Amino acid sequence: MTLIKSISGIRGTIGGHAGEGLNPLDIVKFTSAYATMLNKILSKYKRAEVWCCTLAQEHRNGEDVFPEINENDVALSTYNDAIVKLARAFGCNVLDMASCGLTYQNMSVYDPNKLHPNKNGHSVIANYCIRKMDNYVRFRYSTE
Repeated sequence: MTLIKSISGIRGTIGGHAGEGLNPLDIVKFTSAYATMLNKILSKYKRAEVWCCTLAQEHRNGEDVFPEINENDVALSTYNDAIVKLARAFGCNVLDMASCGLTYQNMSVYDPNKLHPNKNGHSVIANYCIRKMDNYVRFRYSTE
């Protein structure tokens, strides 16, 4: 099985004016672009099993606020809902990054610069993804 890795992030860009971040108008653009990306991947790699990751929690402006709502009153969950709906529509699997082990409480350990996870943070994310994919593959192929 070939693994295709595509990492597309919007971390740190939620909020602001149209074209500068993700606001209500940009949600439509985000959804359209995400659907286009999935369509291109699945068209080119017809036998691929694609996994889509929701967006993880993050520090916004140095604060631990839940639910995360940007300056335009759009919650992070709005983007995650779009990712999940598109993944299902295209027959893709979903990894819920809210369950990966990075939380507001431990973010300072795994993401001390509040921008990108450090080595240990990436390890937490990778181990979560591997565990979820492994469980899926074991279940799927044990029932065939």
